[in-house]
Amino acid sequence: MSRLPVAQRTWAEAAASATPNSRATSRGRRVPDFAIVIDAETTVDATQRLLLGSYRFLDLRGEERPVGTCLDEGLFYGDDLPERDSAAFAVVRQYAAEQTTDVDPPRRPRPLKLLSRREFVDGPFWKSAYKSGALVVGFNLPFDLSRLAVACSPARNRFKGGFSFVLWQYQDDDGNWHENPYRPRILVRSLGPKQHLMQFASRLMPDSEDLVEVPGQGQKRLTFRGHFLDLRTLRFALMNAGGSLGSACTEHGVEHPKLAVERHGIVTPEYIAYNRRDTKATGELLVKLLPEFERHPLSLHVTKAFSPASLAKGYLREMGVVPPLVRQPDFPREKLAASMNAYYGGRAEARIRRTSMPVVYTDFLSMYPTVNALMGNWAFITAERIEVVDATEETRDMLARTEADDLFRPETWRRLPVFARIKADGAVLPVRARYDPRETGWNIGSNHFSNDEPVWYALPDLLADKLLTGRTVQVVEAFRLIPCGTHANLSPTNLLGVVPIDPTTDDLFRLVIEERKRVQADKSLSAAERKRRGDGLKTLANSGSYGIYAEFNRTASSRNSNVSVWKIDGSHFEVALPAVETPGEFCFPPLAALITSGARLMLALLENRVRERGGQHAFCDTDSLAIVATKDGGLVPCPGGDRRMTDGREAILALSFDDVDEIVAAFAGLNPYDRTLVPGSVLKIEDENFKDGQRVQLQVFMVRIPLTLDTDSAHKPITCSG
Repeated sequence: MSRLPVAQRTWAEAAASATPNSRATSRGRRVPDFAIVIDAETTVDATQRLLLGSYRFLDLRGEERPVGTCLDEGLFYGDDLPERDSAAFAVVRQYAAEQTTDVDPPRRPRPLKLLSRREFVDGPFWKSAYKSGALVVGFNLPFDLSRLAVACSPARNRFKGGFSFVLWQYQDDDGNWHENPYRPRILVRSLGPKQHLMQFASRLMPDSEDLVEVPGQGQKRLTFRGHFLDLRTLRFALMNAGGSLGSACTEHGVEHPKLAVERHGIVTPEYIAYNRRDTKATGELLVKLLPEFERHPLSLHVTKAFSPASLAKGYLREMGVVPPLVRQPDFPREKLAASMNAYYGGRAEARIRRTSMPVVYTDFLSMYPTVNALMGNWAFITAERIEVVDATEETRDMLARTEADDLFRPETWRRLPVFARIKADGAVLPVRARYDPRETGWNIGSNHFSNDEPVWYALPDLLADKLLTGRTVQVVEAFRLIPCGTHANLSPTNLLGVVPIDPTTDDLFRLVIEERKRVQADKSLSAAERKRRGDGLKTLANSGSYGIYAEFNRTASSRNSNVSVWKIDGSHFEVALPAVETPGEFCFPPLAALITSGARLMLALLENRVRERGGQHAFCDTDSLAIVATKDGGLVPCPGGDRRMTDGREAILALSFDDVDEIVAAFAGLNPYDRTLVPGSVLKIEDENFKDGQRVQLQVFMVRIPLTLDTDSAHKPITCSG
């Protein structure tokens, strides 16, 4: 048994704001009337200097002409291209002279505009992106914006860690160029590979109807932040999709998909045509994606759809749901600290490594929505108040009496919203520790855990420990969460504009999964459309049933901020930090901790049933378990196994396919959905186990998982050293 340092999260809040803010919504147009689509090509060396680009100005209103009609089109080139590469500039100029545009109305062929970068940003870009408030659209838009810039510097405040780009300049009497103080910079900060914050920065401006007075300063300051839309981000938000512009165009069936090109960075007529086609394909992809976005009847601007969680929060706002810590700002801080102590992510482990194992790969149907529905967590989201009551004796009794069979009854799950402070004397529990002394970070493992001081865990984790060890932990104290009443101003809405949702009677967690199954069975839709919408609904369900309740946004500043750190005894202390984690809009740690704890209990229940038959699993990951199994079952070689082959080799017992099927069937009683739409068990045998409709044998080979990931440590015993 080893002693390792153990870390626990707690509740901390910036001294200036004790609770997350509930965002006001605007019911104005969610998509601007016009869009300017841009795409840039660069040199292929390290500088990636702008060679050329193209733009299209599109009408998105769909009134006098079809949505996406092109009203203006042109090429632009790097300001220094004529001097830097006169031959390339000559090719661009000749191409523009020989080409015409396809803008509307097509009275007569129009020559293709050719502008320098400076002429483009001073003219079409400024007039559309700022003056007209048009969408600025691209696929990987931050890169294209950066190529339009002539200078950049590190961004500050909310955009710290990002870039502040200079696009506009003026020329002095001596012919020198300087940043234009009356035009805004563009700020860009990446939140991830598919998520970016982009906006115009505030600048002092001359008189304009778009500006407002700055109180006490007598100055006018720019207020319009722009509408910047990266189509990679929109696709991610709508259907959790990634990929390139080419694959996106193929998936959505655009009329003019992306072209191929032999070489990049060499200006030829074909290369210019390639760039124009990219811009046209991007515009057509925009037109394909907007109807998918507008199917969601939300007061959410298209540029604010950063992820599936944005849509999930949009539905909650549309139904009038007020975030728990906004409607109940006096929720006890020591209980938030306790639930943060008990908060861990999904369980993932590689149990059998470096040995090929025959398995049946099983997966739970939408684990987080299912756990939410079973525990009745929707009541906490719509409750007028959430009361905290002592549950010490009740929890001791429940831990003593509850057996595995009880957890196959849905009514047992309704009793699980409990947190308990326990003495962890060898219990198998998730632990956040430094497993590798060479690493500085903290990782999560499921271990035999002992600690001198009592620690907080959610009740599902304590029941999971009992299933895996047969022992019952000692409960020092416990509290239960009770939803009371229904908060006012809740109102119905429609999922995807067609499925009615009444938050006072309907469970959003159930409805989204049921609608996904309905879409997947709808033969009036193409196979591609069924997959797109099904994936989108799955992602919406998962993000809306977990992530938004565990959301914290890290904000860095050039100055330290005072933060109050709460202890589980109700006291707190203050510390000055350069970076603060601010709770997200719907952040509520007790709910987040219960959801992930419930998922770990579901996995433990499955593991219990496998062990009961003498079996093992090769690995698990949040909602899936790879059960060691063959068609007929029997011993399979495995170093370190608890059995022996006839030739003396160490082995383990593989279950039969029939054994696995019986285990799967046992979980049918925990199906919380409409059985006409979602029949059978919530545990599924994944499609990977079949080929051409026939069951096949899967093999798995696991290698060591890097400790930089949250991994399970195969229940190795540790004790806490502090």
